[in-house]
Amino acid sequence: MKKTILVVEDHVIDFMMMKRMLVGRGDVDVIRHETLEGCETIFFENLEAIDLVIMDACVPGDEPNSMPLIRKMKKSGFDKPIITASSKESYNQILLDAGATHNGKSKMGAVELALTLLGF
Repeated sequence: MKKTILVVEDHVIDFMMMKRMLVGRGDVDVIRHETLEGCETIFFENLEAIDLVIMDACVPGDEPNSMPLIRKMKKSGFDKPIITASSKESYNQILLDAGATHNGKSKMGAVELALTLLGF
């Protein structure tokens, strides 16, 4: 069965590497937007179809700003995995404190964890 992953990531190169790993290892659709507002719209338009979220901490920029989106996701009743995807452990902890369910420890670590959680 095809799985849908929302990747909240503003850097195109990082996203393309993540997408290549995800679609290369399973029956996966990957959706993304480069802004938090765009990701929020995509999330709510596809809420029933999304099986997992990979969340960058800083979208866009260099300071954590994804926490409000995680809180909105959780408030909507979304109870599927939300994986942090920052190379800075302190940023991952901030996202976990906001409601993310898993620590990916890095962008590639988040992809590996996503594949494991989805059974690939």
